[in-house]
Amino acid sequence: MALAFLYARALESHKFLPNAHGFIVDHKARPESTEEADWVAEQLRSKCKLHARMHSSYKSLICHDSRHERVGTHRRLA
Repeated sequence: MALAFLYARALESHKFLPNAHGFIVDHKARPESTEEADWVAEQLRSKCKLHARMHSSYKSLICHDSRHERVGTHRRLA
């Protein structure tokens, strides 16, 4: 959240920076995890004016074009 806030502030004065996208992972490790992930996504959208998307696991972030790309992406995320 801190980095998202700082990046949003930088975007205000440096229009040449690329748009950022927040990927929030709902790990479902605790009963309240989904509610917290929703809250984070909403904060990124409303306060930081960033695109935000929630995923139910990190695997949903992995590219599904081919098995080779999935494995390569998985290794980079690990």
